[in-house]
Amino acid sequence: MCFIKTTTTMKRIIYYSFLSVIFFLNSSCITTQVTPHEPFLFKNPNSNSLIIDRSLDDVWNSVVDFFAGNNLNIKIIDKSSGLIISERSYFPSEYVTSNIPKETSYMAVQFNKIFKADGTGMRCSAEWNVRVTKIDDNKTLVVINIGNPIVELNMFKGSYTVWERSELQSASTGNFEKFIFSNIVKKK
Repeated sequence: MCFIKTTTTMKRIIYYSFLSVIFFLNSSCITTQVTPHEPFLFKNPNSNSLIIDRSLDDVWNSVVDFFAGNNLNIKIIDKSSGLIISERSYFPSEYVTSNIPKETSYMAVQFNKIFKADGTGMRCSAEWNVRVTKIDDNKTLVVINIGNPIVELNMFKGSYTVWERSELQSASTGNFEKFIFSNIVKKK
């Protein structure tokens, strides 16, 4: 008689253990609802080009002086093509929900309600270049391109944090270009 109770008890234990495992596996497969990103409607209101009433050599020297004076790393410099390519750089960034970014922000980043609105825990890097082209003896075209932006978020991984690449979109606010143009124009 004792043997029958033990066998029945064992069957119950195995049955409930099996149900617990099935429940656990099913609950671990449940997906969580992800908060969608706000639509990224930001358009850079500024131009990325400027015609300067100075000679090519004069403007070229001002651009090179800007890089040197601001300790910016140059990946490629080629005066014959008028091209200077910078190393990937981190830019002051902000989440934007309108077309009016702060003057101090160089990159506008797509907003998501689950992130801190002040941009804490987010950084943005991009590649950029400056192209200087002669129009005539006293006119030079300067074009600044910012491309391949990457937004990274500071994510918790157990007891530490790491920067992880996100799918958030970003674009230049135009403030970086204005900053460079103002520095080039004022140097004569």
